[in-house]
Amino acid sequence: MYSANVYKIFLASPSDVPKERQIARETINKWNELHSEETGIILQAIGWETHSFSSMGDRAQGILNKQILQDADFLIGMFWTRIGTPTGEYESGTLEEIKEHIDAGKPAMICFSEQPVQMGSVEQEQYNKLIEFKNECYEKGLVSGYESLEAFKTIINDALVRRANKKEPFIGFSNVESELVSSTVIDTTINSSSSELMLSDDAKELLIEASNDPGGDILKLAFLGGSTLQTNGRNFLVDGTAREKARWEAALNVLIVENLVEGIGYKNEMFRVTHSGYKFADKLKNT
Repeated sequence: MYSANVYKIFLASPSDVPKERQIARETINKWNELHSEETGIILQAIGWETHSFSSMGDRAQGILNKQILQDADFLIGMFWTRIGTPTGEYESGTLEEIKEHIDAGKPAMICFSEQPVQMGSVEQEQYNKLIEFKNECYEKGLVSGYESLEAFKTIINDALVRRANKKEPFIGFSNVESELVSSTVIDTTINSSSSELMLSDDAKELLIEASNDPGGDILKLAFLGGSTLQTNGRNFLVDGTAREKARWEAALNVLIVENLVEGIGYKNEMFRVTHSGYKFADKLKNT
């Protein structure tokens, strides 16, 4: 028997990512199995499908916010082809949840699926609104993209591990970060100084190489017959195996979430070292 602090993680998404919602729950439960006793932290996934109940007296989204969202400590936002259903006050219920959560000074992370989709099955108006929102987010480089469900699982698990390693794992946004709420962007796993960052050896190696690149750029491309992840003239995907691809994409995801590199454009193909990234790379080179 052990004592632990319980933190609630709200799953926010439109209706087209049920697999991601399930994976997020499973990843959170697995994290608890592996780390709760050691860290004294228990994570609880919450969402409309498991924690809402019948009520009257307010609009539907307002009721949901009061029943569930206001108790959340952290939020995971997930998008693929839809922005969601308008609430009367916001473009969608998911955007309202994100906005309300961050306005309360609480941290969140936003994930966009880059998985292929049959455009004939997509509602064009929804997709257009999503692309507009997505572009706003990627311009600030504070989001994560994923090309497979396995990559999504890795992003969620890595974020949970990094947060739990902090002294106060679910402290929210500073005043400056709160100003970004109008564009709804967000993971602030990097509020603390760069000296506190816990990076894998692969992430450190990739960051140092990128900091030596003349433009500080990392290129990640998928093409017929293979893929490449390269910077400073070095291709990290040498043997072309799925294991190698997963290894270095995980390293890149760590750098993205820690704001050491940022996305350029919305296609999730080009990344650039940030000011924080260069500073941290310099520290790594001098150790």
